[in-house]
Amino acid sequence: MSKDYFNLLETKKILELKESDPERALQMYAAYLEKYPYDYSTYCYYIDQFLILGRIKEAEDAVNKVYAMIDADEAYKTGHKEKRSIFRKNISYAKLRLLLLKREYKKALNFERNHKEELSESNIGAIDIFCMKNLGTLDMSRESNPSYIFKQMIEYKEDEAIDHIKRHHGENNETKDGEGFFMTSFPLEEVLLEVKKYIPSDKAMYPGFGDETYYFKYDNCGRNNRRVNNYFKVVCINGTSDIITMYPINFGEHVPHVDLNYMIPKEKYEDANGPVRNSRIDRFNKRWGK
Repeated sequence: MSKDYFNLLETKKILELKESDPERALQMYAAYLEKYPYDYSTYCYYIDQFLILGRIKEAEDAVNKVYAMIDADEAYKTGHKEKRSIFRKNISYAKLRLLLLKREYKKALNFERNHKEELSESNIGAIDIFCMKNLGTLDMSRESNPSYIFKQMIEYKEDEAIDHIKRHHGENNETKDGEGFFMTSFPLEEVLLEVKKYIPSDKAMYPGFGDETYYFKYDNCGRNNRRVNNYFKVVCINGTSDIITMYPINFGEHVPHVDLNYMIPKEKYEDANGPVRNSRIDRFNKRWGK
């Protein structure tokens, strides 16, 4: 156990891996908290890491554990006002995400409305709509927010989702500098049909509020920050197969994913990766007609 209360550089390194290598990030959080057990705010990120992986029971156990630790820490309860404020904010996000992932929408809505001080205003409107829509209490005639996400939450339209995704594709791409876009050669509509075969599935991850994310491998599918991408992500409304968006990413090897390279025509795959070399057994069978 370290004498220090926390290590900011170490937590930043872990945060960089939270989606790109989630299992490793979880292990690193566990090791970190062995050294810095009184860093309660980072404990919230540890809880969130369980939620990203969809491991609800372990997240609940971690919530109970951190509260038990705080109850036994008299020095923390009587002092550390700033640290307590940061913790309240972080644990509020973690508990709200937990309720949404469990699809306990009434509890989530009540929790959000009772913790507005700790939660960012930018998230509250979307969470309200998402919960009320799932509870059947949303008055659609009164909702006029023009944003794409809001409109899709209120009334999902697949054609609008496809139009939104096409803005990230080839010559049509409207992305800003630093955002990913699909190569012109990427068969967007064919791939969209194919990914639907794998959604929903147990490969989902949950890095956001009210959505679930799937990852796919397709070599040379796009570019992101001037790097060629071999993976892309698909984001759906939680609990549905309704795709909200899809775009290439700079990671994918260390997350659950589906390999779609079987869709790439052989000649294109060889152009990008070199000729496919047969194994010794394949060459033997070919030579002797096996």
